[in-house]
Amino acid sequence: MPKLCHARAPTDPIEAAQIRNLAQSHHAPYDCKQRAQMIALSWEGLRTGEIACHLRCHPQTVRERLERFRTEGLDALTNRPGAGREARLTERERSQFIGLVVQTPPGRPVRQADGQLAAGGKLTLISDNLSSHKSRPIQAWLAKHPRVQQLFIPVKAAWLNLMELWWRLLRREAFAGQSFADTDEVSHAAADGTRRLNARAKPWVWGRPARTPRKRRRTFVYRL
Repeated sequence: MPKLCHARAPTDPIEAAQIRNLAQSHHAPYDCKQRAQMIALSWEGLRTGEIACHLRCHPQTVRERLERFRTEGLDALTNRPGAGREARLTERERSQFIGLVVQTPPGRPVRQADGQLAAGGKLTLISDNLSSHKSRPIQAWLAKHPRVQQLFIPVKAAWLNLMELWWRLLRREAFAGQSFADTDEVSHAAADGTRRLNARAKPWVWGRPARTPRKRRRTFVYRL
């Protein structure tokens, strides 16, 4: 038989107001808002199964959140330290990347009066952690060209390298299942694949897309 669980009564009107405001918030994080909704619905007399059906989650999740609210109070609405996936970027690395993105691209070529391009300022190269990018010839070349600065994306964060994503799309669109006789055919296939990709291009959305809600065939609510 499922375990009956109810949220404890609020300790004071301030705590009750905070829970209800968070449950109705449009800007709060989804996890915190959902946990506040569990508590608010429990105060209204709904059972764990009814709350789980209303919020589309497992009844065990509701029981765990209500039990944690009973012992920890408002702290139960947030994640515990160390919960979830470990961050791939430190705050220092994150601030460096943001500061670099908002700046004017360094080393932008300037076209002279004779039509030639003359680079000015520093040139920043962002590369992944491939061993060839850290080899001695590369380091020697960088030492001879002090205006060129090399930065590396964090380890185990290949999704930050947009060139890898673009190459995967181009390879599937232009080169998959084909063989080429010379470089002209390769150039033609790359240009044709780029044209087709640009024809259906959409604004780039960084990050993983939201998971599509699963349609439930049957929903059972057990009443005791």
